[in-house]
Amino acid sequence: MKEIGKILENKNSLSVVEVGREYCDSCISKEKCLFHKERDKIIEAENIIDAKPGDLVLVEVPSKNYIISTFIIYIVPIIFMFIGAILGEFYFKKIVYKGVNISSIIFSFIFLIVALFITKILQKFIFFRPKVEEIIKK
Repeated sequence: MKEIGKILENKNSLSVVEVGREYCDSCISKEKCLFHKERDKIIEAENIIDAKPGDLVLVEVPSKNYIISTFIIYIVPIIFMFIGAILGEFYFKKIVYKGVNISSIIFSFIFLIVALFITKILQKFIFFRPKVEEIIKK
C-alpha cells in the first residue's frame, strides 16, 4: 500500500509524515486508500532516503506487513480473550458471584489486557513501520 505525504520533521532515522487528502490527487492508489475519505493522518515512517522536512514523499507499507500488523492488532486480542475465558471457566471455578461463575469473564479481560500490552510492544518493531521510498517533490 502506497501513500503520498509531506514530511513534518525527522527524528533520527524516522520521519513524521502527514498523509492526507490534499496529496491524493497525484496518488495512483487513491481509490483503495484508507485515508482518502478521512482527515489528515500523522504517521511515523522509516526515512531510508534521507528526505528533509517539507518534502513530498511516497510512503510504502508492504502488503505483507500491513496484513500481519492488522492480524496482530485485531485478531490476537480476540484469541487471547477466548483463551482467558476457557481457562477461567475450566480451571478457576471458585470465583462465584451470586451463584454465577464469573471467573471466565475476569480471565477474559485479564488476557485481553495482556494481549493489548503485547500488541503495543510488537507495534514498536521497525518491521511494521512504513518506509519513505521516494521523494516526489522537494
